[in-house]
Amino acid sequence: MTFAFDASDLKAKDKVVAFESLSLNGKELASHADIEDKSQTVTITKPEVGTTAKDGFDGNQTVVSDTEVSVVDTVKYKNVTPGKTYKVSGTLYEKVTDKDGKVTKKQLLDADGNPVTAETEFVPEDTYGTVDVTFTFDGSLLKDNTPVVAFESLSYKDKEIASHSDIEDEDQTVTMHTSEIGTTATDKLDGDKTVIADAESTVTDKVEYDHVLTGKAYTMAGILMDAKTGLPVLTGEGAKKYTEDDLTKFTSGLMSVLGFQSNTYSIKVKDKDWGNGAAIVKNADGSYTYDASERTENEDGTWTVKTDTQTLTEQEDGTWKLTGLEGSGSATADGGTSSVRNIEETYKADEVEVTDNGIDWSNAKKLPTASIDLAKVKAYAEENKDLLSCLVYKTAEFTPEKESGSIDMDYTFNSNDVIDRLSGETKNLVVFEVMFKGSIENASDETPVSIVASECDKDNEGQTVKLAPSTIGTTATDKSDGDHELMAGKDAVITDEVKYEGLIPGKEYTLHATLMDKKTGEPLKVADKGVTAELKFTPNSESGTVSINLGEFDATSLDGHTLVVFEELTKQSDIDGKATDVTVAEHKDINDEGQSVTVTSTPAGSTYGKTGVDMTNIAIAIGILLIAAGCATAYGIKSRKTAKGDADESAEDNTEA
Repeated sequence: MTFAFDASDLKAKDKVVAFESLSLNGKELASHADIEDKSQTVTITKPEVGTTAKDGFDGNQTVVSDTEVSVVDTVKYKNVTPGKTYKVSGTLYEKVTDKDGKVTKKQLLDADGNPVTAETEFVPEDTYGTVDVTFTFDGSLLKDNTPVVAFESLSYKDKEIASHSDIEDEDQTVTMHTSEIGTTATDKLDGDKTVIADAESTVTDKVEYDHVLTGKAYTMAGILMDAKTGLPVLTGEGAKKYTEDDLTKFTSGLMSVLGFQSNTYSIKVKDKDWGNGAAIVKNADGSYTYDASERTENEDGTWTVKTDTQTLTEQEDGTWKLTGLEGSGSATADGGTSSVRNIEETYKADEVEVTDNGIDWSNAKKLPTASIDLAKVKAYAEENKDLLSCLVYKTAEFTPEKESGSIDMDYTFNSNDVIDRLSGETKNLVVFEVMFKGSIENASDETPVSIVASECDKDNEGQTVKLAPSTIGTTATDKSDGDHELMAGKDAVITDEVKYEGLIPGKEYTLHATLMDKKTGEPLKVADKGVTAELKFTPNSESGTVSINLGEFDATSLDGHTLVVFEELTKQSDIDGKATDVTVAEHKDINDEGQSVTVTSTPAGSTYGKTGVDMTNIAIAIGILLIAAGCATAYGIKSRKTAKGDADESAEDNTEA
């Protein structure tokens, strides 16, 4: 005999005993009704499920937040009836841990605010097996390090017969991660944070990325910015014609085209703040919108919904039109109720006050959710092509082999255009980087490009380098004795010791020295010719000293003149394909005593003249010789007197004398 019944309300391991009765014409002939008879007994087994959630892309439990996220939950079942049709229904929940460590669940919503669910039907061939449930959704708005847990329900004929819904089950859990980048900018020359101003300076930005999709194309794009103003650095011909206002307008427009909300706005309507504390966004058509709507999950699983969104649009006649929605309601898995009213109001021109607070780079952390509109980007680039030609930027396409890695971005530019190097100006430069998912070069409607990470913090020291000029300082002296006093002679020579800092090792420099007359402020002329010198050298390190000699020259007519050495340091660089001598440093201070030498005919403390020769040592030597000669003469006279007065003095003694 076959008993067919609904056993779903029975518990696992319940025992069912078959009692049988044999009858004829309504009269029982025999029976078997022993509750303890094991052969009459069957044990109820309940269907069971267990699940293991994985990233649908690479099979691990780390999921990269993206516009198309796939989570595959493998459901392991047992104790089912082969040949029957079952359904597995899944729902994703966010695991929430409060500050006290209490864990609760919160239904996961996609970018459109919808619960993330999935289901699949299957017909088992055996009493046990596995089936995959795939959740596909837009997870681009999920925060980094969000744990997501898959809950599963097994049903037969729309009645649940088993479930697995443990918010703390690690096997059911995947962790959502947003793509991230971090950058470290250095001087390519030596790897430090100081870049020497040069016609061919290079900043290397090492961009480290994490949580990317392997085997997929990405594009890194970066630009050099002024850390003080937060605006692009400009170089090249035509750079000086652009004002700070020009750059601000361009930068705001570019961010808008890419989908960023770069500027912040404050609006007053009838002298009251508009926006209810939410960020005010300027739309492409010039209107302004805020959205302060909220959706809060209650303990019973229902949702409380607050609607508050408004838009202000300036009309052709100068008035402002306000439109929007406001209200509240509740929502459940099966629907909900709400009370929302439409808003439509008009305000006079002087009743609405809009304030542009300028670029707020912290907004760059809020990534655009939509794909890049490349047509708009190209149109904007064409419109601003002259300014774009002055920017220092770079793009690089790469395909990561691992989830984490790094890429070097080199920015080579004429940094002499960025600072007034001869005045000693320095400037901090910061590299802004944006990572796109997809190939910008090959982008199309079928292969769109979206921004997945950015690092645009003008106060980030890791992204910052200091642009500094080469400098020189000089000390001029009389070559003969190393002081700042030169005898008015015909063979005068001045030595200028030049101390340099911030040179590029291994590159050739030329030092140009010119002797100036402090009285006239003009180059010194001797016999209608200037006194100059030139020295080529190749430094082995960034700092050091070199000496250069000016002369010999005739200084006999320069008594009382103060001579000052002016120095200019040049380096040959390739500018627009031409070898050009560029002045990288100079020291030209007519009042600098260190650079000065005074010509005199009677140096203090001496009665002897000199022509560029140290007379002090000569005077001492002459004095010694005179004393020695005097002593020898006196001794000779004494010897002769002795010979005359003493005839018995031996010849040997006279000889010795």
